[in-house]
Amino acid sequence: MKKLITALMLITMVTGCLTGCGGETDEVEPVASESNRWLELLRILPENEVTLKAAYLQTAEFADIIRKQFPEVPEGSLMSAELVAHNNLPLFAKTSYTDEEWKETVGFTIMDVTESIVATSGPPSDYQAVRGEFTAEDIENAARTGPLNEHMEVVSYKGYEFYSWGEDRAIHLDWRSGVRNLGRGHRLAYVDGFALWMLWTDGIKEMIDSYEGNIPSLADNKEYQQLATVLEDMGTATACFSYDSVSISDFMEIFSENLEEIRQRGREQQIEEFENEPLLKAFSSFATGAGEDEDGTYLVIVLMNPDEGAAKANVDLLEQRINESQMYPYTSSPQGLSGKWTDNDRIESMEIYSDGRLTVAKLYGPVFINWDGLSSVGTVGGPYIPLLLHE
Repeated sequence: MKKLITALMLITMVTGCLTGCGGETDEVEPVASESNRWLELLRILPENEVTLKAAYLQTAEFADIIRKQFPEVPEGSLMSAELVAHNNLPLFAKTSYTDEEWKETVGFTIMDVTESIVATSGPPSDYQAVRGEFTAEDIENAARTGPLNEHMEVVSYKGYEFYSWGEDRAIHLDWRSGVRNLGRGHRLAYVDGFALWMLWTDGIKEMIDSYEGNIPSLADNKEYQQLATVLEDMGTATACFSYDSVSISDFMEIFSENLEEIRQRGREQQIEEFENEPLLKAFSSFATGAGEDEDGTYLVIVLMNPDEGAAKANVDLLEQRINESQMYPYTSSPQGLSGKWTDNDRIESMEIYSDGRLTVAKLYGPVFINWDGLSSVGTVGGPYIPLLLHE
């Protein structure tokens, strides 16, 4: 159970400072197939500043991987494989989950979900959707007969209907429940197999427009199409797409706010280590995904670089960062010391190569649960260094 609690803490959301690098090339790039599962899911997300920060796609197959690693956790518990697998989904990120309440409120349970989709730059502007073993009738019945049905309104929008409670993002203390933990107004829709659960009207309209092709979706993003092709070929059970990354200047700006505290704790060596980190060449976007094959569990990292030269250079630089960079402070350590990606056999083997503008890494081992350390900067116990820190 202790290991599972650690895993749950580690697969949190990627945050950081948005950066980018341009560059044109005549190279032939990977072409995404029309059947790419990740692009199919990204179609429901409009392309905007929020969704480009981080989009998480998680599946029931990921739950199967977790269940094998932690068979002692009973199905239906608050740390079940299903809830951990869809941990980024605000809809299920609750401490009081029950099948009965979720079924009567939204029309389905966590066991019905086969795929979850979240894009966010932080609450309350979360775009979220799920697909699974539920129908339009399940959604409609929950909306019309479930809690707060007396406050529900039916809204028509471009051939779809969605159900609306209260004002955008408004908090009603007397509406609080396990599903509505702050009693917020919500929007619920069924769109060709997707259930959308949102906090504001424009958000749900944008997702409908995105799905219908009326506005650009993340699936239309040319870089994401290439990144999605690699994840599809690698057979991952999860995917994370982002334009968000951290440069050394971004990191040092955050780090400087903690310098005095770290010095007071006598950790000058940690400061020196931070300042001597190997750095990647700047890249514009990246994707990650966890999976399992006959050789074990693995994490895939794909960087979209400005040109072929940067992609090749990042092969050695990424390997160097994996072998040398610190990952995050051990919160259980009295000294608050930072661990490395290679500590405790997190990485059993790795393969890193370039393909055109792409740098691709496949890391075997339980490291697949640590993707929050890729581009985020934590401050608990002193800042930790993201793996994908660049110039």
